[in-house]
Formats: sequence, structure tokens, C-alpha cells
Amino acid sequence: MIRPNFKGYAVNCLNYFGGLTTTQVAEKIEDCDKMLDAYLKELRERQIAGGGTGRVLVFLNSGINGTETTTTWPAAAQRIIDRITSRWVLTGGSASNLAFVFTLTHPTTDGAVAWTANRAAVATAANNYAAANGNTYNLAVVDIAQLMTGLVMSRYSMYDSGGQAHLTKVAIPPAAVTTATDGYEAIVQSIVSSLLAST
Repeated sequence: MIRPNFKGYAVNCLNYFGGLTTTQVAEKIEDCDKMLDAYLKELRERQIAGGGTGRVLVFLNSGINGTETTTTWPAAAQRIIDRITSRWVLTGGSASNLAFVFTLTHPTTDGAVAWTANRAAVATAANNYAAANGNTYNLAVVDIAQLMTGLVMSRYSMYDSGGQAHLTKVAIPPAAVTTATDGYEAIVQSIVSSLLAST
């Protein structure tokens, strides 16, 4: 849908890499230059045609799949940023109009998942990486665990009925909301609200 004279924001999905580690996502991103070129150029040009400045915010949630470490996660994040930034600039975009928000997957107590043991250390490494590189790459790293302990998830159970691989948002009585919905929606709403408040 194109609304050439309407200013606002749009959400587009480059790809869904279900079940991949952050390193594997980086490999996929590095292997799709032509798709990235067309995708990023189209996003920017449609915004400019509608009177906007042509800005893109790249969002990635990863961590729970496989064995993430304090070195693999930051290294993969840097690879993703480098490749998307290079294709963005190559196709005419200004680096100042490109930004990144990466989230660390929610915590789990499932002993069968390596993420259970590694998550705290990886989150610390990711936060340190963002602190060192955030201004350079317009990057923010968000630890979902911190949001889950706040008001955004306090009225809800945290996990879906199939285990702890995904978040849910099923109200816990006596909360007013009684329908099941996507727990990631609550997380993203909190992140977007913070971003909009800081502009």
C-alpha cells in the first residue's frame, strides 16, 4: 500500500530467520546483497516520494537459538550492521538516516536450552557493545528481560503454552485483558514508545 502524501511510519519484514543463531543471521544478511539493495532503496525512495527524509530503523531479535557467547553475539551484530550500512550507503542512503535496535531474546529456565546458562553474560556483552558503538552506528541494544520485569509484562504470564521458546501475553486474573495475544507486541510497543519519546 502506497500513500504518497501521508507522513507516518511503516513496518516491513526483510526476512524471517526462524531457528537461526545471530551468527547464522549475519551469514544470511551477507549473502543477499542484491535483495538488500533493492529493499533498502525502495524503502528510502518511497519515504522521500511521500515527503519524508528516507530513514530506516533495522530491528533484530535474537539469542535463544543455539549457543550464543559473549564473543559470537557482538561479532555477529557487527557483521549485520556493517553489511546493511554498506549496502544502504552504496544505494544512495545517508548513514545518519540508518539506525539499529537489537534485542536479546527473553530469559528462559528451560535447562535444555543453552541460552538459559549463557543469557546473562551475553546480555552484558551486548550492552557493553552498544555502549562502545551505539553513537557510531545509531545503535541501541534492548534487554527484553529488563522490560519484562517492568509494568509492560507484570500483568501477564510470560511464555506460550508450548514451552519457553516464545513470549505470550495472556492476562493473569484479575487483569482486565483476557484474550491471548503476542507477548512480543507488548515488548515492541514499549521500545517504540521510548524511541518516539526520545526524538
